[in-house]
Amino acid sequence: MGKRLEIILGVIIIALFAGLCFVFLKDKRAREDWKRLDNEAYDTVFLSMYPVNHYREEDFMTYRAMETIVCRNKIRDGEMLNQYMEHILMSPNTVNSIYLGIDPEKLGVEELSDIIVANSSIMFEVILAHPYISHWTEMDESDYNSAMEQYETLMEQICEFENARIYCYNAEEWLTCNPANYDGSRGTNEDVSQAIMRFSDYFQAYWVTKEKIPDFMDGMSRLTGDYRNNPRKYPDGRSYEIVFLGDSIIANNTSSMSIPGVVSGLTGARVYNCAVGGKSAATNPKEEYSSLDILDALITGNLSALPEDEHVYEDAERFVNGKRGKKLMFVINFGLNDYFKGYPVSGKDPEDEQSFQGALRVFLKTIREEYPDATIMICTPNFTTYYDYGKGIQSAQGGILEDYVNAILGVAREMKLEVLDNYHELPITEENWASWLSDGCHVNERGYFLIGTRIAERIPQQ
Repeated sequence: MGKRLEIILGVIIIALFAGLCFVFLKDKRAREDWKRLDNEAYDTVFLSMYPVNHYREEDFMTYRAMETIVCRNKIRDGEMLNQYMEHILMSPNTVNSIYLGIDPEKLGVEELSDIIVANSSIMFEVILAHPYISHWTEMDESDYNSAMEQYETLMEQICEFENARIYCYNAEEWLTCNPANYDGSRGTNEDVSQAIMRFSDYFQAYWVTKEKIPDFMDGMSRLTGDYRNNPRKYPDGRSYEIVFLGDSIIANNTSSMSIPGVVSGLTGARVYNCAVGGKSAATNPKEEYSSLDILDALITGNLSALPEDEHVYEDAERFVNGKRGKKLMFVINFGLNDYFKGYPVSGKDPEDEQSFQGALRVFLKTIREEYPDATIMICTPNFTTYYDYGKGIQSAQGGILEDYVNAILGVAREMKLEVLDNYHELPITEENWASWLSDGCHVNERGYFLIGTRIAERIPQQ
């Protein structure tokens, strides 16, 4: 009995010691924040109840011309938030803006309202907590309903203040349903944090106004409810290496939000983004290097044709130096630039590299010969508003965009390849394109996620 009591006391002591250490570290981080607030020059402060370690102060200066202090300690409650406000108000700085990362499940709306009302000269930019989807799917029904009510109540109250704006990302599948966007806690990684910082306070899609509250709550409840009722299960891609080749639809984003990033996040596959913006499948002798040159670099290991300061070189080098112990898959996405440049859809020679279809045949044939066991998936270009919604012909030899799409479908049938028809099958139309495209051509974060999930779902399982 005595020995058992000693063990119990030992466990209690260890727990108390760990708790004291935790409090000490939290208080230490708070003191470090307060020291900066008391002594440094700034006009903006970011205080948050969820981790904001990957928000960079220099980004606020670059994109907003704001001299900002991002406080690294998580705000526990209203009392701590008031302590931070005291330091801010006692400093000699004129503070114009305060960004608040608020978790409605942890902070009463009255406490937040009191702070906003008491500081009418400051604009408060409230970014609601946006945890990974498992936060919502693992709740019991009572807690889930309570949390949804807390979010709605806080939205309704904040929208009443002239010196406060509020932003909600919880209806965004591209953000909250990709585990690669998070750093293991409730905090987002550096690229996603920067995107949220840029989107907030100017991108209307995430700005909650009184009239839009029902839309935001409906979107949030539909997304979280759908995942609660229909959990997503993607193929296990950890045994795969996936090489992405193509144009700016893949190349323009190399973060966890990109098409390769989404595929990797959802499946665990190792990905290589070897796409290059502006590239066509067809070869133009005037170009510094062609898509076939990129493929040749991957096969031979000679990267001299690739520009060393671009991501294609880095990812090609990773692929060349990697161990080939995994299954191999290639995802190919060409067509938009072939259309924009007016290259011939096909030529007299079925393997004419200066025509779209001919170059595509050579490209795919080369992959199949060099990697006979690899899975090959070819994607059609997506809808675009450019050149009269893809109906304008760009040269005497060229065609409309759908001609290039159909050329891909024909080659895929001919070579018996997996095809992802992103032209006919995606829900992008003349009426709704702004919801999916950033500029009328390139997909935005929602489009990246949509295409990424379609690819992820098709990873073969043996």
